[in-house]
Amino acid sequence: MAIDCDGRTLSYDDVRAASRMAAGSLRRAGVGPGDIVGIGIGRSVEFVVAVLAVLRCGAAYAPLACDDPVERLAAMVDAAGIGVVVTAEDEQSCAALFVERPALVRLPIGRCLADLGGDVAGDGEEPDCDPEDRAAVMFTSGWTGTPKGVVVPHRAVVGLVTGQTYADFGPELRTLMVAPTAFDASTFELWGPLLHGGRVVIYPDRYFELHRVGEVLRTGGVTCLWLTAGLFNRVIDLAPEILSPVRHVLTGGDVLSVRHVRRAFEALPGIRLSNGYGLTCPHEWHQVLS
Repeated sequence: MAIDCDGRTLSYDDVRAASRMAAGSLRRAGVGPGDIVGIGIGRSVEFVVAVLAVLRCGAAYAPLACDDPVERLAAMVDAAGIGVVVTAEDEQSCAALFVERPALVRLPIGRCLADLGGDVAGDGEEPDCDPEDRAAVMFTSGWTGTPKGVVVPHRAVVGLVTGQTYADFGPELRTLMVAPTAFDASTFELWGPLLHGGRVVIYPDRYFELHRVGEVLRTGGVTCLWLTAGLFNRVIDLAPEILSPVRHVLTGGDVLSVRHVRRAFEALPGIRLSNGYGLTCPHEWHQVLS
């Protein structure tokens, strides 16, 4: 299986078929190589399919947190030159953005998942991809509070999760996708397993609740988890036992507290901890949209 979301699973064949059908819809809407496509979908099976569909068109994806203020979303759309936004059928939070930007196209993709046995032939040629081509645009607040789009090329995504020793990449890898889709940690959570035949276990709820996270870690057989340093400290203070199914916890955003590290090793014998500082830090990875 490639994706597990609250008991809903998709095989690699399912994901391939659904993303090809969705890519055909995007091409008919005019999406092509070099474009940047907004994805107004939260953590879900649909989000993963949408991302793959965009990449199949030779375009780059820009995750949009559609519960953000409309003014912020509009600024991101303008900065990236986004002309198409992919949403799920039941997604209503982007409605105001479509009123403000009538040129944007709303493309539901649920029908692609509902008809996985359909004919996907003739949905268009998939363009060749250069390592320097844009794969994603992740928006940060920046020092001034104004959204800034960080352009991440394919080379950077591949370099993040291949030829590396900081995690055990392979078909046994099961990551928990718990970061917001517009947060760069989702890059590791998504592509770490998918580029190695592993599984993405998607946390389906909007908010991080300790007991619920523990349940998903256990039922999903999650082997690897990424948390901010602050959230890691919170988990260790309140409920370290929820991490017992996990072999490897990676953290970022700050230096880990020595006290919390010691407590983690005491409560979770054999666990592996890695302390990092963020996925878009290396200057050679990206450029910033002006």
